[in-house]
Amino acid sequence: MANVSVLGGGSWGCALAMVLEHNGHQVTVWEISADVVKEVSETRELKRKLPGVKIPEDIFFTADLESCLTDRDLIVMAVPSVAARSTAAKIAGHIKEGQLIVTVAKGIEEETLMIQSDILESEENILRN
Repeated sequence: MANVSVLGGGSWGCALAMVLEHNGHQVTVWEISADVVKEVSETRELKRKLPGVKIPEDIFFTADLESCLTDRDLIVMAVPSVAARSTAAKIAGHIKEGQLIVTVAKGIEEETLMIQSDILESEENILRN
């Protein structure tokens, strides 16, 4: 069992979190909106994006990014592509040796035409493990 964080609590991040939890992993989801974290934590449903889908109680939601990066084996970047660079910059100083980062966002950065993995590599220390 791996200790996994999913960065991005939208429909894609929640769906991946549920698959990871179903496969026996301990999962924490980081969502930038404290209101969304509160809603999902209380109702176990992401009503605006996944209405009627019950999110397992074992998946923990938080708006605290730093706690979501501590002691994690795997970090899944499921933020929208437009938020990839800003999120990568926020996590850069918190990634430890041995942590794996997987980006699951599609798309390119409009200004640079970089793909998601290139954005991660361009942020200082993000993939230097």
